[in-house]
Amino acid sequence: EKDVHIATPTKIKTKKIKKSQSQKDELESEDKEDRNAEIEPVKPKPRKKNKAINEENEDKQQKEEPIVKDIAHQSEKIATPKRKQKKKLKTADDESKEMPEAAVPEETQRVIQDMGEVLALMIHRTDKLKNDFHILHPVVRVHVINEETGQYIQKQHQDRAVTSYFETANDAVKTILPMMTQPFDFKERKSTIPVWEDLLVFNENFNYFIQPDPKVILLFELLDFVSMNTASNQFSNQKEEGGWHRIAWAFLKVLGKNGKVNVGTKLRLQLFVPPNKVMPQDPGQPKVYLWWKSAQRTPYPSTL
Repeated sequence: EKDVHIATPTKIKTKKIKKSQSQKDELESEDKEDRNAEIEPVKPKPRKKNKAINEENEDKQQKEEPIVKDIAHQSEKIATPKRKQKKKLKTADDESKEMPEAAVPEETQRVIQDMGEVLALMIHRTDKLKNDFHILHPVVRVHVINEETGQYIQKQHQDRAVTSYFETANDAVKTILPMMTQPFDFKERKSTIPVWEDLLVFNENFNYFIQPDPKVILLFELLDFVSMNTASNQFSNQKEEGGWHRIAWAFLKVLGKNGKVNVGTKLRLQLFVPPNKVMPQDPGQPKVYLWWKSAQRTPYPSTL
């Protein structure tokens, strides 16, 4: 009974399976035919649409490509000058850094406080001078010099008269000119010891003279003017200006090495003998600066 019971369902199942496979094959064949029948008339339509879409896309791409190229070209044009400007700015900065600072004087860059005080020198007297027939009416000439360059100190304000009332009328006067005392005539005064008691006023900001840069040095010349015959003879022999007989010279630093300002007190300066040899000098430098710069200094037997 078991065998019969087992055999009967297997036969039925096999028959069912066979039927199902045959049915499936028939259904698949019919589906294929139906699909082919349905697809054949529809095939050209999507192809045309795809072609049209492709053609439209190609046209759009062709139209967009030059726009993109133009935008890229314009962006390159815009980008290139920016890079050039940056380079130019860098080169300008480099040039400005490489420019020497000496082109702009430091004296004009600083702002020095003006307290309403000016520099004044009282020339009192000297000791007895050596006997000399050329010394008849001596004078003292004062130079305000830059210690480092030997040039006359530039005026702090060009429109300000420092030594003379009419110096502002001449635009070429940009430095502080030297000043001179009145001559002391031995014959009129009936004395061979010159006593001037002459006040020389430099109408310039006093704080301008006591700055560490530029270092100001005052150079004093003890001179006497000679006759025209003597001047012509000296000029022919020495090939230089012969109108002056140079007796002695001295110097004074307004700001000392220890930072002390040498003002407000009566000072005695040692006089030195001017050298006889001719020294080469730069234009604008007085001879007394070269005398001070030289290492050889012969003391004169008198003081100022």
